[in-house]
Amino acid sequence: TAYYYNGQIRLGSGDDITYSKMPIDPSIVMHESGHALVDTLARLPFQGEGGSINEAMADFFTCVQLKSPLLGDVAYKLAPFRRTVSNNLRVSDKNGGTYHDSGIVSGTLWAIYERLGEEKSLAFTLKVLSRLNPTSDFSSLGKIFNELVETQFKGEDVAIARQIIVEREWKL
Repeated sequence: TAYYYNGQIRLGSGDDITYSKMPIDPSIVMHESGHALVDTLARLPFQGEGGSINEAMADFFTCVQLKSPLLGDVAYKLAPFRRTVSNNLRVSDKNGGTYHDSGIVSGTLWAIYERLGEEKSLAFTLKVLSRLNPTSDFSSLGKIFNELVETQFKGEDVAIARQIIVEREWKL
């Protein structure tokens, strides 16, 4: 097991069937550390849509830091990686699963990262995170995305970010 709770990170070694040597997988360690950042700035819950946003933020910051969209690619034994932020998930794909739905958010942020670069995507995501709170859900996140696209990007970057937001069905 690996988790962040109440200001502490816990890392197990894995069961050698699904996961092995988890503490040496940088994506797992960084992901759990990412929860500390999310918790400090937004106090998002761990369940429901807020939990999906929480997971997505931890995933996104991890993947940017590692410059790879793959998570669990060292310790996960059942496939080359556990999950990826490089996806085409849209809001209409939401199914209520915390990790599945987190992919909608992290996929949107990763698309911005791929199209506009690390510096701009991190500045945008940190600004989004600063506007989230314990009651945030996909509806409020969509409103934040739409508002910040107009204020955080300049020139042709606005059109690129708008296109991603629309394609991922966050409206505009």
